[in-house]
Amino acid sequence: MGNSTKIAVAGLLLVALAAVAVYQLAPAPRTEPPPAPALPVADREAPAPDPDLQRRVQELEADLARERDESEKLRRELEAAQAEPAKPEPQPDTPAQPPVDRVAQYKSMLESDDRKTRENGYTGLVIEAEAGKPGALEALAAALRDGKLSLKLDILEYIADRGNPLFLDLYSSLRTDPSGTIRGVVAEALGKLPADQAGPVLMQMLSDTEPFVLRKSVDALGDLKYAPAQPDLTSLTNHHEETVALEAAIALRRFGDESAAERWIHVLGARANSANVEERLDAAKALRRFKMESCRPYLETMAGDADSRVRKEAEKGLSSLK
Repeated sequence: MGNSTKIAVAGLLLVALAAVAVYQLAPAPRTEPPPAPALPVADREAPAPDPDLQRRVQELEADLARERDESEKLRRELEAAQAEPAKPEPQPDTPAQPPVDRVAQYKSMLESDDRKTRENGYTGLVIEAEAGKPGALEALAAALRDGKLSLKLDILEYIADRGNPLFLDLYSSLRTDPSGTIRGVVAEALGKLPADQAGPVLMQMLSDTEPFVLRKSVDALGDLKYAPAQPDLTSLTNHHEETVALEAAIALRRFGDESAAERWIHVLGARANSANVEERLDAAKALRRFKMESCRPYLETMAGDADSRVRKEAEKGLSSLK
């Protein structure tokens, strides 16, 4: 063996010995102790659910969901029927489908506990009534006669916004309703119809004993400028209830009769210096509604009032005079 070979073998032996020494001197890998077993959690005894109550709640929720789905389906069908063109008559050999009694369906929806379902019901009945569908107007009349106060108010508000004389007889039937709130809303709704149709009904309502209803009726007659009502309105300017007398004077002002208004303007103007802030506020509101130049000095005084509400009403009144 040559010298170079011996030297190579000796080098390899030295490398091997060094590797063994390093392995023996290296620290042993650290091992983490096993985690301690989790302590058992004390069992807690939960109250047992009432299966009958849970089943009843689920049934009620399912019923409500079905009602909403059905009312929404009817609403979509009605909108689609109004939007699409008339379909051709079925051929003689095609069996005709039985017609859907939408009026009956909408009427039944008025009994729902869900407000949206009730709304779909009365809006559907109104649309059917305007389309001349038999029974729709009668169903609305029955709801306005026998329904709950909240439902009656919702129906009246909806049909009043439509301003359709078709519902004049409905309004007329409610002018003697036991609720003064209903009668007042009826008077307000009549003010949105043509004067020659609504005027006679409103004049009948001037015999009402409730000031709220009287004010609404007087205001509607003034808005309509229904001339036959002028003598009755003149008489009401001396009504024992001041708010009614003021409303009658304001209504006559719209006819061009300012005599009662002038008398009341000076009475109200004297209250500009009242110690009662509510009295000053009511006076400012009434003066603003008269819209007459003779109100100006009193409104200018009230524009400097210590109360911001009085100042606001007075400033509105002055703006209406410019």
